[in-house]
Amino acid sequence: MSVISNCKDYFNNLTGKLVTVFEYEKRFESYLGKSTEIEITEKGKPESIPSGDASTGSYTISYFTPLPLQENCIGIHFGYGDFGIFYPPKDLMNHVVYLKVTASEFLDKIFEEFNVKLSGFDIMPGSMGAKLIEGGSKR
Repeated sequence: MSVISNCKDYFNNLTGKLVTVFEYEKRFESYLGKSTEIEITEKGKPESIPSGDASTGSYTISYFTPLPLQENCIGIHFGYGDFGIFYPPKDLMNHVVYLKVTASEFLDKIFEEFNVKLSGFDIMPGSMGAKLIEGGSKR
């Protein structure tokens, strides 16, 4: 996990004082496991590159950061394992584990239970790539 200090002119809405904000880096990691063959079925037709699965040793890790950034928490989702770990505000040492959840379900559960909105990148099943998602959003 990478954390940077934001020294911009950031004011606390409650106190009106200038504050330093720690920002967690929005990241997405993907490892494709063992080599995979791609079969081209038709010349000139686009083919997606498969992203593998757990049986090939593939894995993905998504780091979800809070909205707004002043919130002191982070969520980490393991795509092929379908589980996530949330480190809640003001209690980072007591993490909460969510089993059998997609990244979207993970973020929505955090929003429902902690009223914290997280955003970050989620895997796009069946192909290489990710999309930006956020919790607590109506789908």
